[in-house]
Amino acid sequence: MVPLIFILTSLISREHGDTTFPETIGSMENIDLAFVPYWILLYAKEEAITIDAKQYYIYHLYPQQVASAKETWDNIENIRPMAQPGEKVVVEF
Repeated sequence: MVPLIFILTSLISREHGDTTFPETIGSMENIDLAFVPYWILLYAKEEAITIDAKQYYIYHLYPQQVASAKETWDNIENIRPMAQPGEKVVVEF
């Protein structure tokens, strides 16, 4: 069995501003599941940084961003916006 590599961006790196810069998560490889705030994906796209994750859960969406996030990502199989307060994710492996 291959170990599950699970990244919660707020735990990645305190020295790099943890959830501020995409370079930290962009330097990691073969991430199975990444929980990322929307601005990490935004900054990564703007800076052409690839995040090597099989699946993404996007959190810290402001209420006014939910409709746009769902429209943008709901139909993409490996990206899931976490749009509801208290939403839970069950990870089976």
